Amino acid sequence: MAQTQDEYMRSLAAALDDLLNPGLKGDKRKIGFALLTYDFDAGPKDGRVNYIGNGQRDDVRVAMKEVIARWEGRYAETTAKQ
Repeated sequence: MAQTQDEYMRSLAAALDDLLNPGLKGDKRKIGFALLTYDFDAGPKDGRVNYIGNGQRDDVRVAMKEVIARWEGRYAETTAKQ
């Protein structure tokens, strides 16, 4: 029997978490991630975008906003230590 989309994404998330944080669980993990999927035919504008990750939703929201700001040129990286 084929996996549902939800089951498939949970399997991918578990595999990614194991690869990025081998042997670590909960607060011991060092690397957070978010995975977005969408249907190529419908596209993300007209279809549903699915998300799964290993971090708290609020942390993922902040990370996604930072990525979007970088893509849009609204985020200037600095090497200066403060």
